[in-house]
Amino acid sequence: MKWKLWTRNENIMPATTESEQHDSKDAALERACDIIRHQRHVAVLYIEGPDGERIEAADISWRGVKRGPPGS
Repeated sequence: MKWKLWTRNENIMPATTESEQHDSKDAALERACDIIRHQRHVAVLYIEGPDGERIEAADISWRGVKRGPPGS
């Protein structure tokens, strides 16, 4: 079952909303944290699970901080 990561790219006018599919919740969270850290022009909106579970952007940011900096 796939997890969708929804993002919004503010560098493109008009701004675009896009999604990426991931095989697991952890993979989607890992990608979201990577985007938050390295792609300032892309906003992570939320992650949507196969059963309708939703992880909001504020929770994803928190998870990224809790995991610590890269290499830790």
